[in-house]
Amino acid sequence: MSRRLILLAFVFLLLGCERGTTETGILQGANTSAYVGSYKGVFSVAITVEAGNYGPKKFSSLPTTTLRVYEAGLAEFVLGGFVIPGIVSDNGQWQVDLGVNDLGNFIDSASKDTLRQVGCPLDKRFARLSGQINPPSLSGQVADKLSCRVLMVPVGSIDISGAVQAAR
Repeated sequence: MSRRLILLAFVFLLLGCERGTTETGILQGANTSAYVGSYKGVFSVAITVEAGNYGPKKFSSLPTTTLRVYEAGLAEFVLGGFVIPGIVSDNGQWQVDLGVNDLGNFIDSASKDTLRQVGCPLDKRFARLSGQINPPSLSGQVADKLSCRVLMVPVGSIDISGAVQAAR
């Protein structure tokens, strides 16, 4: 039994994914009524996918987006038909965590399949989109990387960077 536990721990050490940045989250607010509303705008995003012999493939887009802010610090980021939960602080800071699957049609299916084949979790939220609400507008940025490794060797990655500008 102990050999199995040691082997399992060793496997987790050798196979894994890591987020490229440190956690710097905000606290969900209780008094966010000043920010409530729908903010519509544009998300300027650039994505680079690399995996194995699959050379870097770049995607860029300017999709329209909406950030819906509710009472009690709740928010929803609507991107390409996907609704991604987020939070807002009492002082108007907001954040949404994104994964490969949340990026919808902005990454082609061949790239998603390649990432899946090398072990990158498509549902893991690795990229933090965050910013500030100054009614009637908001802004935000994202710049993160997910690196996937086997036996401590990088086998795939996805980089995302971008900015959001929106208004009520």
